[in-house]
Amino acid sequence: MVAAPFRRIEDAAEPRLAPPPRSLDIADFLIGNPEIQGSTLVVRLSAPLEAGMFDESLPSCTDRDLYIRLAELPGLRYGATLEQTANHLACDSRERLSAPGSVARTEGLDRFFRKCRGRMEGRAMTEKRWGGGPCQRKPPPLRIACFGLRDPVRSLGSDSV
Repeated sequence: MVAAPFRRIEDAAEPRLAPPPRSLDIADFLIGNPEIQGSTLVVRLSAPLEAGMFDESLPSCTDRDLYIRLAELPGLRYGATLEQTANHLACDSRERLSAPGSVARTEGLDRFFRKCRGRMEGRAMTEKRWGGGPCQRKPPPLRIACFGLRDPVRSLGSDSV
């Protein structure tokens, strides 16, 4: 699985480059999306099939839910490339499923958190990400699979992605 950066475009801010994480940490997906988009992800079809594909009962957060299950697959390798591959239009002026405060986003987050509650219990999530007080120590990664490669796609070859 290889993730690439994307340019995030919003109404009220300058476009910014959103690099993917250097390693997969399931805890990051429990509290947000660590800059991985489906449009900038390359993964062998057998991996999402094995992970159970998208949970269509979720009105939103389907990507985060799938990425957690992908990260749990034994033997899945992950890498990040530095080359931007897409523009992500996150403009509030456009109607979109994940717009802040939308019914789909709110309901999707609620179902996602209920589904993942067991993964969250007993783990110290950072209060800063939740809008609380001072940051606590970030929990240790549940699973890390990372390459030390500059360009994982080229370095691994097509059979390894």
